[in-house]
Amino acid sequence: MNPDNPVLHHCAGSRSTRVLWLLNEMEADFTLVEHDFPKGLRDPDFRALSPLGRVPVLVDGAQVLSESGAIIQYLCETRQRWDLMPQIGDALRPSWLQWLHFAETLAALPAALFQTEVSIPEEQRSEPMLELERRRLDKALKYLNKQLNGRSYLQGENFSAADIAVGYSLFFSSRFVSLEEYPDLAEWYGRLKRRPAFLKSFPAKFAA
Repeated sequence: MNPDNPVLHHCAGSRSTRVLWLLNEMEADFTLVEHDFPKGLRDPDFRALSPLGRVPVLVDGAQVLSESGAIIQYLCETRQRWDLMPQIGDALRPSWLQWLHFAETLAALPAALFQTEVSIPEEQRSEPMLELERRRLDKALKYLNKQLNGRSYLQGENFSAADIAVGYSLFFSSRFVSLEEYPDLAEWYGRLKRRPAFLKSFPAKFAA
């Protein structure tokens, strides 16, 4: 392990995949520490870094960061990757920031469905609440589909880290919906899935 390299704490398929994908897009030198979910996140050494027991955690020198969106912005800024994030003063920066944070607005919707699926016995689930969450997810995906009409990526013809953030959220959402209902969204997601860094970041069973 090179002490000068950032260290990413990661669980396969989790939100930390956003950061792994970004680091792979950057072709960065880094150390990947993989944890089994959920047992590995209870380890005392990991809890010293992440008291909430959540990934991602990025250790970059003396800096310890959590929250995938914050880490994405931090890495783009500290590595000066203005091809992946517009600089201050760039006309595209406000919309880039909006997309970066929209990613969590979207991810929260399938997360609610997932938590119900894994935590509540089927006979105890509230079908009206599940239907409400499905409608909310559909509304968000229709919005995203409309925004992508006529665009290769979220901000036009150029890929950015915002596509990574929202792309992961769509990966999570696709567990619960068919993307055939959102053709522009499906085309964009297919474009993302063909990127070498995407294929490198998702286990084969998830990247298919």
